[in-house]
Amino acid sequence: MRRFVSTLFALATVAAGPLAAQSHPSFSGTWVLDTAKSQGMVPKSSELKITQTDKSLTIERNAVGPTGQQVSSTLVYNLDGTPSTNTLGGNGMTVDLKSTTTWEGPALVINTTADFQGGMKQTERLTLDDAGKQLTVHGDIAVAGQTASGKLVFTKK
Repeated sequence: MRRFVSTLFALATVAAGPLAAQSHPSFSGTWVLDTAKSQGMVPKSSELKITQTDKSLTIERNAVGPTGQQVSSTLVYNLDGTPSTNTLGGNGMTVDLKSTTTWEGPALVINTTADFQGGMKQTERLTLDDAGKQLTVHGDIAVAGQTASGKLVFTKK
C-alpha cells in the first residue's frame, strides 16, 4: 500500500510540472457574434474587441439589442484575482460593477456583483475552441430575484 501511495505521489509530481508550466489562453482579438449558435437573451448583433496582457483583460463591447438600441461598454478586469471596478452608465444612472477573475484550467471565470435593483450577481465563463477561432461565453445572472442563463458564441474576425 505504501509503495502504491509513493508511486501515485511520484506520478502526480511529474504530471504537475508540465501542467503548472502551461500558460493561459489569449482571448485577444476581434470577435463577431454567431447568433445561430448562441442561446438565451441573444442580441441582434454584437462585436467584442478583447485585449489581454499578463495582468489584465479589456473587453470593448458593441451590441444591438432586441429592440434596436445600441449598447457599448469597455470593461477592464484584473487577471491576478484582485478585484476590479467598472462603472456603467446610461439614462442618467451609473452602476459600479465589482468583479474578480479566476482561471479554471483554460477557462476564465469572471464573477461580478453590483448594488442594482436589490443586488446583481453574474458569472461569465470564457472558453476558446482548440483552434482559437471560436469564443464561447456561458453566463448566469441574478437580478432582483430573477435569474437567467445563456451562451454567446463568437467567431474570430
